[in-house]
Amino acid sequence: MDGQKVFRVWLAGLTVSLLGTQVLTYGLSWTAAGISGTLSGIVLSVVALPRLVLAISAGALADRIGPWRIMLLSDCAMFFVGVGGYVLVLNLGPMPWVLVLIAALIGTSDAFYRPSSGAVPRLLVSESGLDRAVAARQAVNQVVGFSGPAIAGSVVTAFALQGAALSAAVGFLAMVVLMSILRKRVGQFNRAENRNSLLFDTWLGIRASASLPKVRTILLLLCCTAGFVLPLMTLLAPLLGHTNSWTAAQTGIVSGAFAGGLGTAALVVYRFGGKTLLKIPVVVGLVISGLAIVGIALSGTFWIAAIYSAVSGFGAGTFTVRTATALLINTPEELTSRIQASALLAQTIPMLIMNNVFGMLADSIGPVTVTVISGLCACSVGVLCLFIRSARRLE
Repeated sequence: MDGQKVFRVWLAGLTVSLLGTQVLTYGLSWTAAGISGTLSGIVLSVVALPRLVLAISAGALADRIGPWRIMLLSDCAMFFVGVGGYVLVLNLGPMPWVLVLIAALIGTSDAFYRPSSGAVPRLLVSESGLDRAVAARQAVNQVVGFSGPAIAGSVVTAFALQGAALSAAVGFLAMVVLMSILRKRVGQFNRAENRNSLLFDTWLGIRASASLPKVRTILLLLCCTAGFVLPLMTLLAPLLGHTNSWTAAQTGIVSGAFAGGLGTAALVVYRFGGKTLLKIPVVVGLVISGLAIVGIALSGTFWIAAIYSAVSGFGAGTFTVRTATALLINTPEELTSRIQASALLAQTIPMLIMNNVFGMLADSIGPVTVTVISGLCACSVGVLCLFIRSARRLE
């Protein structure tokens, strides 16, 4: 089985596990938002904190022993998190410390999994097909992201948080089986080997992220996107849902519409290739996304908010797919997982800060005002980058 075929089979399995993750994550976010905006911000921050602490070292470890092994171990860990979460919530209820504990375990597993997962297209696919492979991975992520919140809303409504945890466990068990079957077939493509000490390899990844000009520009743009756009689905949409008296399922549709728009953008790149968008500056997508977030905040009806959410997702998708491809192309092959870990940090640090800031602001000035601020900030960053040559011509 060649690398392209392994990649496609891996994508099929990834769909199942991602659906489980979406259901569990949305269940946590919705449950915490129902208690308070501050708790919601804390829970999301606890998910992000392990990424901040572990991501670079996890990327260095993946470059040493191979991304496939790291992903398999992470999937195993998440199966036990889902089962453990089900038992805890079933017996103790959605107590704040239970939500925080589950969030911490998800974040720890995610810190190891994401850098390795991001390296898979580079691991299995040639550079000529890299843009389509990245787009395919993004499309899978967002198709699941589109359906996941809506399914999660129904699961949480019918079976509460414990149902979401059990659903996640089933998804990760399926992925463990598939990854184990493919492990021998992917061995010939997994070129990782031991080199220096883990600490030195970690330092090399940090230095490369700061010294490579195009990589540095992409990471800075990812920081802005993570701080002002990504909180929409994880924090702001659930808070707006409670404010506007939307049901869990309706709020899930609003969140899922964002993922649907992002997935549509990824499918455009997958079908026609990244060259179809070359004449449009990358950061235009950030401007569109920011303006649509303002529309979400000002629309009190969930279906109108869902339309704006889809537009915001499409704008963010054109930005995300193109920057993800550019990041892989401009990364030295031996540093792939470490640069992916840096990208994870570039998204984690702003989210860690802004989820808490937005959560506390929402308790004082309201979710609508906070969402407007978020959208305007994202739009302003995009407009500013149109006047910066390195950002405007990024490919």
